[in-house]
Amino acid sequence: MESNQFPYLVLINFFFQCSPHNRSLLASCSYDFTIRTWNINNSRHPLESIEHHTEFVVGLDFNLHLPGQVSITSFR
Repeated sequence: MESNQFPYLVLINFFFQCSPHNRSLLASCSYDFTIRTWNINNSRHPLESIEHHTEFVVGLDFNLHLPGQVSITSFR
């Protein structure tokens, strides 16, 4: 196996959650104030990057009833 066959992210103080509706969709949040969504099957780059928070983003979770909706927890 080639070493680049399994790309990975190196982030400090981050949290991620997989979508209960789409097995290839992952959301991540970080102490760099960002939330990102990823297609883990097709890309090394985020599908979306949300950067409007002014404090650490410390948690997130997908809505079990509405596909694609994510709830975010931050210090503000």
